[in-house]
Amino acid sequence: MSLLRSALLACLLVLLPLTTFAQSGAPLEEGEVRRFLATLVELEELGERYEDADFEAIDPDPEAGFSPLASSLKELRGHEAYPEFQEILQAEGFEDEDRWAEVGDRTLRAYMALQIQDEHPEMLSELSAALNEIENHPDMNREQRKLMLEMMGPALAIARSIEEVPEEDLRLTESMRGEIDAVVE
Repeated sequence: MSLLRSALLACLLVLLPLTTFAQSGAPLEEGEVRRFLATLVELEELGERYEDADFEAIDPDPEAGFSPLASSLKELRGHEAYPEFQEILQAEGFEDEDRWAEVGDRTLRAYMALQIQDEHPEMLSELSAALNEIENHPDMNREQRKLMLEMMGPALAIARSIEEVPEEDLRLTESMRGEIDAVVE
C-alpha cells in the first residue's frame, strides 16, 4: 500500500458520516438510547441558533478514543447555550449530562462500527497495514514517520474505539438501527 493510499485511508476514516476505548458506566438501555436520539433534533436546532459555536469540530484524541459528545460537552459547559442544552436533556429525562454523553458516544461508536462492517469491512485491517508500512518504510526518516502518524491520529482514535465496542452495544444498536438511521441521516 502506498503512502498516499495510507494517508487517503486515514482521511476516509476521519470523514466518515457522524463526524460517528473502553466503555464505562452502566450498560446501554434501549430507553436511554431512544431518549438520546430524541435530544438530537432539538440540539441541532440549538446549534443553528448559536452559529458561533463549533462543538462538532472536536478532534478525536488517539489515546482517549472517539468520544465526540463528551469532548463537545467540555466545550459547551462554558458557552451561553449551556442552560438551554441542560433543559433539552432534562426534558428527555437526562438528569446527568455526562451519562447523556456516554450513551450518545457509545451509541455512535456502535453505529459507526456497524456501518464500517457493512460498507468497508476491510477498513480496519487496511489501517493496520498502513501503520505497519509507515513504521517499516525504509525511505522514511523519523520525522516523516512522526508526521504521518500525527496525521493519522484521529483515524487511529476512531479505529481503536470501534474495535473495542462491546458486543452488547452492537446488538442493541443493530436492533435499533432503523430508528438511528432516521435521526442521523
